[in-house]
Amino acid sequence: MPDPIIVPLNPPQFAICEDVRSEVGGQQTLVGVYPGNVIVVKSFPHPVSFLFWAVTMVMRKGSLAGQFRWLARDGSTVFVSNANFNVSVANYILPMKFPAKFDVAQPGPLEAQIKLAEDDWRTIGRLLVSTVERLEKGEFLV
Repeated sequence: MPDPIIVPLNPPQFAICEDVRSEVGGQQTLVGVYPGNVIVVKSFPHPVSFLFWAVTMVMRKGSLAGQFRWLARDGSTVFVSNANFNVSVANYILPMKFPAKFDVAQPGPLEAQIKLAEDDWRTIGRLLVSTVERLEKGEFLV
């Protein structure tokens, strides 16, 4: 198996938010962060729209084409998008952001995965979509 192109940090560093703003000094400001990476909706199915922000280690420099996807608990793909990254330094951390907009059919966890170039799919974060009633009953808490 070839060396991985992307290596998720351990522990994972990610957030579900509404926007990410780049600052002059290279910092990034996350706006509208969902606490605990939980999105609460009134009922299902329900449309969701958010930005997924993650920091990963990228092992290769250059222009890299990639894909990003969300998987449901049963392993089915609920959302996929393409992305291109211009990596100027190899073996370095890279903040990434992916907009997502899709309908969630049922409550439960979703898994964020990324694939760069010929690399394998890598899990880089998780999200929970639920209702207030389910959370109050303790459902889906890990």
